[in-house]
Amino acid sequence: MRDELLGSAGASPAASHASRDTFCEAFRRGAEKGRRRRRAPRLPLELCCEGGTLLARFSTLMLLVTATDITVWIISGLLALGIGAGKYAKWKACNQLVRELAAMDRERREKMLSRMNPAQAIEARQELMRRFNIF
Repeated sequence: MRDELLGSAGASPAASHASRDTFCEAFRRGAEKGRRRRRAPRLPLELCCEGGTLLARFSTLMLLVTATDITVWIISGLLALGIGAGKYAKWKACNQLVRELAAMDRERREKMLSRMNPAQAIEARQELMRRFNIF
């Protein structure tokens, strides 16, 4: 039954067994010799099967994507969506405020600007100057 299974990426069973035996043998020899360690043989890591259909390649690739990856992607997307929605709401409110200030008469506008937060008032004045040439 062991010989019936295909090795990694569709390699023949003999090649898979030989590479596994070579890999294990290198570590066994290193352990027997004591402190002197040997380097493990360099074996290619095959992540995608060669040949085959597009569905087989996609299935192999999807095996590398874990539930943790998908969870991180979803959380990142929701976070980006929340940040974008917050920035849009701020821009929309500022735009509406500047339009209302532009529609007011000068005394009432100055009174409203004096009651606002200084940083917001400066920003509103700059927008009034830039868009409506007021002040």
